[in-house]
Amino acid sequence: MKKIQPLLSEPRITKEELEKFKEIILKDYGKELSDPEATEQATALLNFFDYFIDKRHKEKTLSR
Repeated sequence: MKKIQPLLSEPRITKEELEKFKEIILKDYGKELSDPEATEQATALLNFFDYFIDKRHKEKTLSR
């Protein structure tokens, strides 16, 4: 069984990227996030996109 890693164990974003993400959330949603909140949400968003990119790649590969 695959072990599930906590989202905050290995952040996938740099401090600069985290600050930019926080700025976007504040501007677009009026919500100020703490670093841990922003890291968790940004990581979840990256995982979400990774899933769809991987899925699309697999579908294209299988259709060839």
